[in-house]
Amino acid sequence: MEPAAEPAAIEPAAVEPAAVESSGPAAPHAPFPPVVETGNAAVDAALARLEDVAEVPAEARAGVYGEVHDLLRDTLAGLDERTGGAPTPLNVVR
Repeated sequence: MEPAAEPAAIEPAAVEPAAVESSGPAAPHAPFPPVVETGNAAVDAALARLEDVAEVPAEARAGVYGEVHDLLRDTLAGLDERTGGAPTPLNVVR
Protein backbone atom coordinates (compact mmCIF):
# COMPACT_ATOMS: atom_id res chain seq x y z
CA MET A 1 0.00 0.00 0.00
CA GLU A 2 1.38 3.39 -0.97
CA PRO A 3 1.56 6.17 1.62
CA ALA A 4 -1.18 8.78 1.30
CA ALA A 5 -0.11 11.91 -0.47
CA GLU A 6 -0.10 15.07 1.60
CA PRO A 7 -2.71 17.60 0.54
CA ALA A 8 -1.36 20.48 -1.47
CA ALA A 9 -1.10 23.75 0.39
CA ILE A 10 -3.68 26.27 -0.69
CA GLU A 11 -2.42 29.81 -0.83
CA PRO A 12 -4.96 32.47 0.13
CA ALA A 13 -5.80 34.81 -2.71
CA ALA A 14 -4.26 38.23 -2.31
CA VAL A 15 -7.01 40.82 -2.12
CA GLU A 16 -6.26 44.48 -2.07
CA PRO A 17 -8.38 46.35 0.53
CA ALA A 18 -9.42 48.88 -2.11
CA ALA A 19 -10.63 46.04 -4.34
CA VAL A 20 -13.30 45.00 -1.83
CA GLU A 21 -16.36 47.09 -2.45
CA SER A 22 -18.83 47.85 0.27
CA SER A 23 -22.40 46.98 -0.54
CA GLY A 24 -23.63 49.81 1.65
CA PRO A 25 -24.09 50.18 5.38
CA ALA A 26 -23.79 47.12 7.56
CA ALA A 27 -27.00 45.23 8.13
CA PRO A 28 -28.61 46.05 11.47
CA HIS A 29 -28.31 43.45 14.21
CA ALA A 30 -31.32 41.31 14.93
CA PRO A 31 -33.36 42.78 17.79
CA PHE A 32 -33.13 41.16 21.18
CA PRO A 33 -36.29 39.27 22.15
CA PRO A 34 -38.61 41.08 24.55
CA VAL A 35 -38.31 40.32 28.24
CA VAL A 36 -41.47 38.60 29.41
CA GLU A 37 -42.72 38.98 32.97
CA THR A 38 -42.89 35.72 34.88
CA GLY A 39 -44.92 36.82 37.89
CA ASN A 40 -42.02 36.05 40.23
CA ALA A 41 -40.63 39.39 41.47
CA ALA A 42 -37.05 38.13 41.89
CA VAL A 43 -36.96 36.55 38.42
CA ASP A 44 -38.57 39.62 36.85
CA ALA A 45 -35.99 41.88 38.51
CA ALA A 46 -33.15 39.73 37.18
CA LEU A 47 -34.61 39.62 33.68
CA ALA A 48 -35.17 43.38 33.71
CA ARG A 49 -31.37 43.74 33.55
CA LEU A 50 -31.59 42.28 30.02
CA GLU A 51 -33.89 44.99 28.70
CA ASP A 52 -31.03 47.39 27.94
CA VAL A 53 -28.35 44.83 27.07
CA ALA A 54 -28.41 46.00 23.43
CA GLU A 55 -27.03 49.34 24.65
CA VAL A 56 -24.13 47.67 26.48
CA PRO A 57 -20.91 47.31 24.46
CA ALA A 58 -20.50 43.74 23.21
CA GLU A 59 -17.34 43.18 25.27
CA ALA A 60 -19.24 44.06 28.48
CA ARG A 61 -22.33 41.93 27.83
CA ALA A 62 -20.79 38.82 29.36
CA GLY A 63 -20.73 40.66 32.69
CA VAL A 64 -24.43 41.52 32.42
CA TYR A 65 -25.31 37.95 31.45
CA GLY A 66 -23.20 36.66 34.34
CA GLU A 67 -24.98 38.95 36.78
CA VAL A 68 -28.41 37.82 35.53
CA HIS A 69 -27.30 34.19 35.73
CA ASP A 70 -26.16 34.67 39.33
CA LEU A 71 -29.44 36.36 40.30
CA LEU A 72 -31.49 33.58 38.70
CA ARG A 73 -29.32 30.87 40.28
CA ASP A 74 -29.73 32.48 43.72
CA THR A 75 -33.49 32.74 43.19
CA LEU A 76 -33.68 29.09 42.19
CA ALA A 77 -31.60 28.10 45.23
CA GLY A 78 -34.06 30.03 47.40
CA LEU A 79 -36.93 28.07 45.90
CA ASP A 80 -35.18 24.83 46.83
CA GLU A 81 -35.00 26.02 50.44
CA ARG A 82 -38.75 26.55 50.69
CA THR A 83 -40.91 23.99 52.37
CA GLY A 84 -42.09 21.59 49.72
CA GLY A 85 -39.09 22.14 47.44
CA ALA A 86 -38.89 23.82 44.08
CA PRO A 87 -41.93 23.72 41.81
CA THR A 88 -41.94 20.71 39.53
CA PRO A 89 -44.46 19.64 36.91
CA LEU A 90 -45.99 17.43 39.60
CA ASN A 91 -46.51 20.10 42.26
CA VAL A 92 -47.19 23.28 40.28
CA VAL A 93 -50.44 24.98 41.22
CA ARG A 94 -52.69 25.24 38.17
